[in-house]
Amino acid sequence: MILDKENLCDEDHALTAVGSSWSTDVIDMGSDSSKIQQFVEKAGEMFCQVTTDFDSVGDASRISVTVYVSDSSTMAAGNVWIAHSGQLLEASLVAGYKFTLGKIPAHLSKRYLAFYYTVHDEAMTSGKLTSGIVIDAQTAGMQPL
Repeated sequence: MILDKENLCDEDHALTAVGSSWSTDVIDMGSDSSKIQQFVEKAGEMFCQVTTDFDSVGDASRISVTVYVSDSSTMAAGNVWIAHSGQLLEASLVAGYKFTLGKIPAHLSKRYLAFYYTVHDEAMTSGKLTSGIVIDAQTAGMQPL
């Protein structure tokens, strides 16, 4: 997996409190529709990966991740969600786990992309995520037979 600092929304972002929060940064995909389409065409998968195991007191918490696009860099209005992970149980949220979010959909017209994290049920005592867009993925050794 090849990552670019400009295409990260978070690096080791701690999630603890019950509720929702935006990623620390947004990804600017371009200032007009042709630049946005060029970005979408070259981008790989959206990703969110656990970097530190999640834990809560009662071991019954869940986390979900939603990816939004917007015309606002502050994600203040006009947000459209483009991917959602569903709610994942705390037991699955160990270092190395990757949320399945897919590729950025074609034909977007919104400029900014951000991740929105939700902690359900009970607060976490530990756990961190890194999220963004993979620019390229390793394919060596993955040739069809």
